[in-house]
Amino acid sequence: MAAHNILAASMLVVIVSLPAAQADRIVLVNGDRLTGKVVSKAEDTLKFRTDYAGVIAVHWNDVASITTDAPVTVMSADGELKNVRLERGGTGSVGLVSAGGVREVRLADLEHINPPPHVAGTGVTYRGRVSLLGSASRGNTDDSRLYGEAELNARAKDYRYRLFGRAEQKEESGETTAQNYFVSGRRDQPIDEERFWYVRSSLEHDEFTDITLRAAAGAGLGWNIIDAENTHFSMRGGLDYILARRDVVPDETYPAFGWGIDYSHWLLPDRLEFFFDQSGFASLTSEGDVSSRTRTGLRLPLGSGLSANAQVNIDYEGDPGPDRDKTDATLLFGVGYDF
Repeated sequence: MAAHNILAASMLVVIVSLPAAQADRIVLVNGDRLTGKVVSKAEDTLKFRTDYAGVIAVHWNDVASITTDAPVTVMSADGELKNVRLERGGTGSVGLVSAGGVREVRLADLEHINPPPHVAGTGVTYRGRVSLLGSASRGNTDDSRLYGEAELNARAKDYRYRLFGRAEQKEESGETTAQNYFVSGRRDQPIDEERFWYVRSSLEHDEFTDITLRAAAGAGLGWNIIDAENTHFSMRGGLDYILARRDVVPDETYPAFGWGIDYSHWLLPDRLEFFFDQSGFASLTSEGDVSSRTRTGLRLPLGSGLSANAQVNIDYEGDPGPDRDKTDATLLFGVGYDF
């Protein structure tokens, strides 16, 4: 009996000495309590990771109190950064716990929790995506198109740049009829929260429209109309200089008005994204000489960075060369990977 008592006492000591499972806690204004891990807070949305529902979005105005078991980085409206642990404060407040003690601030004064490097001013935030899509038809026509694209976005507090490339191959009756590519780069320099200067350049080869090589370089002014957690909308316009080489017509150089539109919106947060972007230019010396490239589509995240993509590409060329159509429209399906 004594042995059993000793064993039971030993097990009790071990259980009591085990560290409690760490978890951050939030209490909502309606009294609900959530446990998990604070991911980040930006604008009026708190991202909170739970074991049972993954990362969920909570409206910041619905948070009554927040407690973290480990330090987080908080950023106030004036840009000041602090590495602190959060604890429950008074009504509408939170305690910031550091080596110097506890300081209470209003929940409304916490601009960010765990801000990304470009917001905190501590580095560069990188985001990228690669996609592989295609289309095929069989029957009266036997053709297929394989399409790939990749982009890299880098964002710091004082600048942004974007690299983009796409390539496609078209086959008809088992023979390759066209191999095209387009690459571009752009750097943005903010003027204020809404406006930015940009410089850009691009190279393209398009057998569909008799373009052996077309190079463009330009600069202009852009506007960030919406730059929120779930929606981005920007426009730009400026002066481009174009050099075009073709197989049939003579080479040409000319100035042009260049433009760009970028729009994306999460129809269902983290579940379904709509995107639209267009870039192009219009010659300032030749009426009707307009070129544009448009992508419109949907992305459905599948987890682990993968997504299912469906998009329509519409390329327009005002002067496509002899016996070629001005518009080329393609419906594509495939997969993407975000990193």
